[in-house]
Amino acid sequence: MVRAAREFGLEGSGGRQLTAKRVFELARAGDAAALRAVHWEAERLAYAVAVLSAVLDPDLLVLGGGIGSSADLLLEPLEQALGRFSLMRPTLAPSLLGEEAVLLGAVSTALETARPEVFERRTAQL
Repeated sequence: MVRAAREFGLEGSGGRQLTAKRVFELARAGDAAALRAVHWEAERLAYAVAVLSAVLDPDLLVLGGGIGSSADLLLEPLEQALGRFSLMRPTLAPSLLGEEAVLLGAVSTALETARPEVFERRTAQL
């Protein structure tokens, strides 16, 4: 996202480093270069979704992390681009977990893995 924004002429300003989050903020504020970068990223993401959809045929694709929290900007251009790339189009939805989706998934997996180990060992010792 940052690379695309820079290619479209967007640079950090006011001492702020240019990040994907900042590009989305600028796009929400109507910055033309930031909006072009968002649409360019939507095209790239649509291509990846089209390839994965051809192989996995998902009914639903949940956008998580920073992408999911920027669904207000990405969903429409993503769906339009996906329509050009593929006949197989899953439903696209933002994650309800926001930017913490990956972290919460990792914690959930760790707990699920550790729980039997802890409780089985504890039960066996009793």
